[in-house]
Amino acid sequence: MICEDLDERTDSRIAWMEENLDRKNVWKIFCEGNTPLERMIYAAHLSDWISVSLALIRGVNPTSMDPIPKLKRHLSEIQ
Repeated sequence: MICEDLDERTDSRIAWMEENLDRKNVWKIFCEGNTPLERMIYAAHLSDWISVSLALIRGVNPTSMDPIPKLKRHLSEIQ
């Protein structure tokens, strides 16, 4: 995700996800909007629909939350 004016912690989350994805192909979302909030809402909305659609296409349950504990552990190490 490429957005202007992101918080350092948010940048860290994005970097962690890009480094820990199981796939080599990573899509970058260029956020649209006039304010940081608009850009973040745009990115969240679009990425939610993309992930649900791809999961359904692949026959995977889109409500699975297995990676969340790993991300939470990573975030707890960032102060």
